[in-house]
Amino acid sequence: MRPLAPAACDEILPDFPTLAEAYSPEPIDWEEAVRIVGEVLGSKRLGRQALEAHRARGLGLEAHRALTA
Repeated sequence: MRPLAPAACDEILPDFPTLAEAYSPEPIDWEEAVRIVGEVLGSKRLGRQALEAHRARGLGLEAHRALTA
């Protein structure tokens, strides 16, 4: 998964402090994505469910391919 562009970081992260705290400018793997989304949603289980539902709907296929490569 590629990092956010600097302009996107400046726009998005101030409104989401948990995401800002977890944000890493380097690419991340599936487990790290689950951890970060889980922090935002309140649990690792919810993070995994959200990412799996996202993938099942065909959203973000390029990012999911990058996560599992």
